[in-house]
Amino acid sequence: MDEQQQKQIAVFRFGVIADFVNRPTLERGERERLLREKSERAWQIPFSRRTRLSRSTMVSWIRRYQQSRGKLESLLPSNRSCPFRRKTD
Repeated sequence: MDEQQQKQIAVFRFGVIADFVNRPTLERGERERLLREKSERAWQIPFSRRTRLSRSTMVSWIRRYQQSRGKLESLLPSNRSCPFRRKTD
């Protein structure tokens, strides 16, 4: 995945969590309602066939963004490698 694609994913993730990070005084009930609504919704996730986001995924993104003090880079996808892929040397 190239840098531009990673940035598109980070922007998408921010769009999902913006309601939580832009409104610091969300009440617990409102927060849970928003998380539930967003987890029930179908999404067009960039570069993915998946269409659903779990509550825990969104909470993780919120936490990462807040811990970074609002840096979009915190929402970049990690560079994971498949553990079953054979290394070619």
